[in-house]
Amino acid sequence: MVSLSNYINEYSFLLYRLITYLRTSTFTRLPDGSIDLQQRTGINVERILPEDFQNTIAIRTFPPPINRQCLEAEGADQQFRKLFDDNELWILHGLYFGSGGSKAITSHPFLSALTSDIRKENDWQEMVEPFLMRLALAQYMINFKNIWINKKLFGTMLTHAITVLLRVHLAPRLEADRRTRISEARNKRRNDRPQIQRNIPIPRNEIAVIGKSHNARRRLIRDEEKRRQAYLEKLKNDQKTRQNLEQKLTDANFALTQNERVSTGDISRRRIKQLMAMIRKVLYKRTTNPITEQELLQLIPNLQTNEAECCLRICQFFKPYIPERSQIYVVAYVLPFYLMVNDLFKCTKYEVYIRKLVPRPSVGSVNALKLDSPSLFNLFCTSNKRQNMDLYDYDGNRIISRDAATQLKDAVFGSFFDLDQLQQLCATFGSRFAHNMYLLSAAKTVGITAEVIPALPTVTTTAEEVVIGTKVEVAKPEEPKEPEEPEATTPAADVQQKEQIQTLETELANLMTNLANAYVERNKILYALANLKRTHQQKQADEDEINNQIRMTKSNKRHILEKIAKIKQQVANIRQQLYIISQKNTKRKRTNSTKRKTNNWFRI
Repeated sequence: MVSLSNYINEYSFLLYRLITYLRTSTFTRLPDGSIDLQQRTGINVERILPEDFQNTIAIRTFPPPINRQCLEAEGADQQFRKLFDDNELWILHGLYFGSGGSKAITSHPFLSALTSDIRKENDWQEMVEPFLMRLALAQYMINFKNIWINKKLFGTMLTHAITVLLRVHLAPRLEADRRTRISEARNKRRNDRPQIQRNIPIPRNEIAVIGKSHNARRRLIRDEEKRRQAYLEKLKNDQKTRQNLEQKLTDANFALTQNERVSTGDISRRRIKQLMAMIRKVLYKRTTNPITEQELLQLIPNLQTNEAECCLRICQFFKPYIPERSQIYVVAYVLPFYLMVNDLFKCTKYEVYIRKLVPRPSVGSVNALKLDSPSLFNLFCTSNKRQNMDLYDYDGNRIISRDAATQLKDAVFGSFFDLDQLQQLCATFGSRFAHNMYLLSAAKTVGITAEVIPALPTVTTTAEEVVIGTKVEVAKPEEPKEPEEPEATTPAADVQQKEQIQTLETELANLMTNLANAYVERNKILYALANLKRTHQQKQADEDEINNQIRMTKSNKRHILEKIAKIKQQVANIRQQLYIISQKNTKRKRTNSTKRKTNNWFRI
């Protein structure tokens, strides 16, 4: 388990290292057509921040945007989209922690260029089974996908970045006050933090309630309640508290006056929101022409000179990092933008907006080891580095595969644990053992997974609930009837029953054929709907026409699903009729056999 945690930490560090390469490098296409990673820096921090801004972070340049020239070749866009997807994460695992990655990476030029400077560590000799590494990597990939799956993330980060730059340029006094308040609050928390002396036992004579009688403890609690009530009464008439509140209200009203904002030159928060919305609208246009001041004045005619200069500078700064609409949800296209805004938030002391790019497990965390029948079989019976253990079922046959271990769960768990005690332990909680455990190396406990046993109904099955308006009436169960004798059959009745069975089977075969055809039609509709959505996302056709086609396809999908549900209901009804007929025939045969045996006994 510790080795498995080391593997996850090493893999996370490797992925974070590859991503941070893009802070000082970018992809370029060589004359021979191959992809290479070359050193390049983005815009200087001093060019986007005010001149009098004090940058205390050791960040002097922002990450460079994507080099669009290397994506102009045929197929380059599709290859670039694959960067950091599930397939390439598996290739990265095989390249550094497994085998086969060096062959698969040849068809991924961008990942090959990114990993060219990182060589495989030859000292990775941790005793981790490949099966466990695949399980841990699959969970890590789910966490990685959850970070980037939020569709509103790009717009939120862009809004925060634009707002921060507008505050820094157009409201410097408010930003200075904010920095001062943050610094004072941090120092106050640091100074007011009590110095706790740990691992020091409390003397016995300082414990108030130890050694006291029952009445003494009651008096102690009663006196404490009296003190509390007295304190509350005193607080109501406390003049100092009221004066402090009035002073805070006076300061707040003074800070929010219009004269104060005009004298300092800071614009209001409402104005900042208007400018932010204008900049977002300009950036989302994605035009190749440079952004001009006339374009900004068309959106906000009363734009001031300092506001126009600031907005124009921000638009020119963000424009190379903004991808197209269809590329916003691709990790490779938005990664330089997130690296840039994270550095911007660090420089401006807005660490609260910083975005986590990869799952970063803490060094002290240890992954839990899941124990079920397949994992037990893989741990003890499939190792190539030590002698394997032989597991046997209850008939004495050796378990030789994972499928057999999955089917024989009791035999596998019984080889290591006492199943009777596990079942008794789970039964105390009204459940049964689910053949699943979790072991934590840092704790001295074992997590046992159990299934809840469904409670039996308290009302007999003959009772029926009839809902009338808001009232619920439960019908009384009928009295048990005596078993009826099976009806006597005649040759004509048998022939009629056979014809009925043949008719039902023919109808059932026709329904199954119709059901198979309906499933084929449903799959075609789903495939067409997926293609329409992909076309709509990439904007390869008229948007109104695509929306109409999507609407019609969804209507067809709804009709075919209703048709499938109707056919399934008909199939269930016919099968129920065939089952009732077969049960009657079985009961009649059993009764006739019993009668023959009884007659023979009397005849003897």
